Amino acid sequence: MTRPPTLLLARYLLPALLCAATLSACSSAAPEDVDAATIGGVIVFPPMAGTAVFTAYRDGQAQAVTSARVGANGTYRLDLPAVPQLPSRSNLDSLPTVPSVLPDQIRSVSCSGEPVASTPNARVLVLSGGTFSPDDAKGMVTGQLTPASAAISNRLTTQDILITPRTHAYADRDVRLTGTLNCTFARTDGSVVGGTVRVNYDLKRGWNMLETRTGQPDVTAPIATVTSSQTLANVNWRYLPVKP
Repeated sequence: MTRPPTLLLARYLLPALLCAATLSACSSAAPEDVDAATIGGVIVFPPMAGTAVFTAYRDGQAQAVTSARVGANGTYRLDLPAVPQLPSRSNLDSLPTVPSVLPDQIRSVSCSGEPVASTPNARVLVLSGGTFSPDDAKGMVTGQLTPASAAISNRLTTQDILITPRTHAYADRDVRLTGTLNCTFARTDGSVVGGTVRVNYDLKRGWNMLETRTGQPDVTAPIATVTSSQTLANVNWRYLPVKP
């Protein structure tokens, strides 16, 4: 979004004058400089209209970050907070590096190796799940939310399927996380094949979109890539009923 010149001047010049006047250390941008964001998507498939609460793991516990109204058709609009509460310490291991949503012919995946971080002390907050409460349930949770596939491409064979779930993550500073993991993919037919996961996160301070692409263009060579983008896009979530 393009801001009027007067707003840009007030945003960047006034903090600089304040720093000079107070002789304070202003070497890093204040958290307030990061904009909030509004995104949308679809919950697949809620029983009726209701409220979705999106959560992230913070200091070992899943905690609510933000919520959104969900229509009867599953659509929602979500406000991402400008300055969410972050973990108390560095937690780059919470960034997903192994795909959790897999093509139908792959049952599970396990990997070895560690990606390399450009800024090991960075803190991130990953929207990894959530809960859903229908309007007439008086706040009772009837379903759990997990990332859903944003796109499925099925070409000539059942092997050539691309699964691309997305989510959003907040970073308190710019950080890159890169590397290639050696993995084994267990197939539903009982066989196990080797493959790779390529990690290529380039997070900017503020909200980012995370995307995992998993496919198997060749029966002997499954491959997954995890990437990030500061251009935010819609995210879909899968509704899973909880047992009463």
